[in-house]
Amino acid sequence: MGTDMAVRNPIRPATGAEVLDLKHFTSEDLRPLLAQEVERWGESLAWDYRSSSEMILRYVDAKILPGYAAVEKGSVVGYSFFVYEGSKGVIGDLFVSPSRADARAVELRLIEHVIETLQQSPGVQRAEAQLLAHDTGELAEPFSELLLQLTMYTNVIINKDSVDSLGKDYGVNGLDG
Repeated sequence: MGTDMAVRNPIRPATGAEVLDLKHFTSEDLRPLLAQEVERWGESLAWDYRSSSEMILRYVDAKILPGYAAVEKGSVVGYSFFVYEGSKGVIGDLFVSPSRADARAVELRLIEHVIETLQQSPGVQRAEAQLLAHDTGELAEPFSELLLQLTMYTNVIINKDSVDSLGKDYGVNGLDG
């Protein structure tokens, strides 16, 4: 037929946002998005996130915060960052503008970039996240995949009984490095 048709993955829906290294951006680029996050934390968790937001913006300006930003039409629409703590990678935040219809798809793209970076970081044997603004288990699939990759590369011995008892949650709760 000669028509180009995009193949869409039903598990990871397409999104128009491009994911770039956070070091390409300044606090002014992220400030509007973080204002939305401050509002979201206040509404859903009754938490004043302003001081945390300002700290993140200072670290972004200093170019010392590893992470990624999702950008569309020149605007930052989402971001995620992480830090290294010894042999552990700690995911500090994941936020996408709640006004986006494809917010979930953008979140998955961002967290997958973070996880891939942690997988390829020398010495990282474990990853943690305390993403308080997300429901329990909401991001279990990407973390299950990360755990499988980490166990493959670090030769961790896994107790089969533990795997069987945890079922699909094995990747989220099964190892404590």
